[in-house]
Amino acid sequence: MPRKKADARDLTSPFDRRWRWLAHPIFLASVATLAINDHVLKGHYPSWWTGKLSDIAGVVVVGMLAAVLLGVRRGLLLTGTGFVLLKTISGVGGKPVLDATDLVAVVFLIPIASCSGLSIGAEMDP
Repeated sequence: MPRKKADARDLTSPFDRRWRWLAHPIFLASVATLAINDHVLKGHYPSWWTGKLSDIAGVVVVGMLAAVLLGVRRGLLLTGTGFVLLKTISGVGGKPVLDATDLVAVVFLIPIASCSGLSIGAEMDP
């Protein structure tokens, strides 16, 4: 049976194009970093650095996944807002903030937004 040729419309919607982000090296490296850091490094070498590494990798993974599911602007805004609330409001996430430098992880959402082509005046994507 002959193989069906891919239709040019298959990956034309923004949602369909965003699904490819889940195979992007940055996403895959962030997932691997998060897993190795949380399951190996934090146990054997607990430090300030493993905490920051976990925050950064987690924000990138959640941010990219949210951008795929909700649209770039909505997903990244919700990720950034949720992370800031989690780290600054006592009782959210089960513990008070001990280190405000955790918020530096939010900066790593900027390269994701710029790689997506999102600009300040861009239309909200579906």
